[in-house]
Amino acid sequence: MDYFTTIKYSLILLKICFAVMRNLIYNFFEEITMFIEFLKTTLARLIKIDILSLFAIGILLPLGNSLQSASPRWGAKGIGKVIRFDNRMDLAPSLGWGVGLAFRPGKKIAINLEGFRGSSRQEFDTPAGSDRIDIGVRGFSARAAYTIKRFPGDITLAAEGGLGMLALNTPAYTIDLGALGQQQISARDQTFADYSFGAVIEKLVGNRVTAFVSSRAHFFSASGTMRNLQVNGGLEIAFH
Repeated sequence: MDYFTTIKYSLILLKICFAVMRNLIYNFFEEITMFIEFLKTTLARLIKIDILSLFAIGILLPLGNSLQSASPRWGAKGIGKVIRFDNRMDLAPSLGWGVGLAFRPGKKIAINLEGFRGSSRQEFDTPAGSDRIDIGVRGFSARAAYTIKRFPGDITLAAEGGLGMLALNTPAYTIDLGALGQQQISARDQTFADYSFGAVIEKLVGNRVTAFVSSRAHFFSASGTMRNLQVNGGLEIAFH
């Protein structure tokens, strides 16, 4: 083998070595990036779990004292609700109403069962122009609230958390495709389990009537973690 041939094959070998090294380095950094993303996701989930755990502990620890501070009371609730959906869901805000059952075992603790129904819509473009489909919204939740501050005038501020479900009901409909004809879309029902936390402001307006306004963040999994924001208002009427 002559001198030039040796150089030629040496250069080819060097190119192969550089290509292998480049791929190894690329794969190494790709693995590192994936590992970092995994750590970030895991840490975020752990932080959420820790926040929920601390919130639950904060509610449960004072329960013993609260139970001894006042006579238990039951009440019925009428609720108006506005839901702002996660942008990724591409849904218009939902307006709805609901009813609930409230149990107050003490001055600082409130336990609520709430159900609601409402409606939303999804708008989209078609070859014939634009169209929309109305979507039914329903939900149910079990909630616990703990009073953290009392203000003059029988006004209280409470922190609350809960578990529940959200159901979206899309009816069957037909999309007009213009010159292409029509497309039939089947009905679809989606149900999600969610958890939430928020704050409640209450105002006692009579011996048995309490007005309230609350703001909540709801989280559930649907092609990733979604967050809906809800604002609620209404009256609670004690019957015992």
